[in-house]
Amino acid sequence: MNVDLSPENELFVDSVVAQGEYADRREALDEAVQLLRRHVWLRKAINEGLAGETIPAEVVHRELRQQLAEIEKRLQ
Repeated sequence: MNVDLSPENELFVDSVVAQGEYADRREALDEAVQLLRRHVWLRKAINEGLAGETIPAEVVHRELRQQLAEIEKRLQ
């Protein structure tokens, strides 16, 4: 898949790679997609909760803790 980023986003990705936060563009964009997946999941969970379809707090907390651990692991 070829991705066409806006010039602003392309500069940002290049800058975080240049700073050593990610090994290359692919790693940075993979992280961005993972964050987007989490965002979509969280937004869905919130909307379901607002619609009365509740998700147990333990499930939400567990998912958020797992996501945080994955992010911290990648940043090390």
